[in-house]
Amino acid sequence: MPSFTQTEKQGGQTEIRQVTVCSQPKWIENQTHWKDLNTVVMVDRTRQYIGEEQNSKLFYISSLVNPTP
Repeated sequence: MPSFTQTEKQGGQTEIRQVTVCSQPKWIENQTHWKDLNTVVMVDRTRQYIGEEQNSKLFYISSLVNPTP
């Protein structure tokens, strides 16, 4: 699956985001609940600030066909 990683540093904080795109996600059950579901996007975000680290994963669905991260 295509992915893109970006790192930003500002005011003593570092944020790293990795975006991964899954086109044609046939593994999702009950796709009929989402009209024109063509892509699932995951953003894996890590924030580092003053010795502490925070991780989160965000998921999005899209009707776009074969987008790039």
